[in-house]
Amino acid sequence: MKRIKINFAIIAMVLGLTAVFAFKSPAKHTKFDGPFWQYSGVGSNTDPANYTLVDGDPGCDGTDVTCAIEAPASSNPNQPSISPALATRITNNDISMGDVELQFSSEK
Repeated sequence: MKRIKINFAIIAMVLGLTAVFAFKSPAKHTKFDGPFWQYSGVGSNTDPANYTLVDGDPGCDGTDVTCAIEAPASSNPNQPSISPALATRITNNDISMGDVELQFSSEK
């Protein structure tokens, strides 16, 4: 009987931990409300020199190529600060964090 209680306790603990981690909400991105930078369409889309500051939302709509990014200004106020993580999202057309905007390739 003692062995059954120990086994039951272990099973309950494993199930409890599984439930805690299985239903843990993923880390949420706090959307940066910084300026938008329009990509020129020329040169590397991870080079800050190829972006121009725009007022408001740039109005990108699509899924093919980089249109704009949302990022703080770098030490050069005329260029965005592109972190390695942001550069990876730009390269992969990853819009999951909300700081990369795409457009259809025919729009540029």
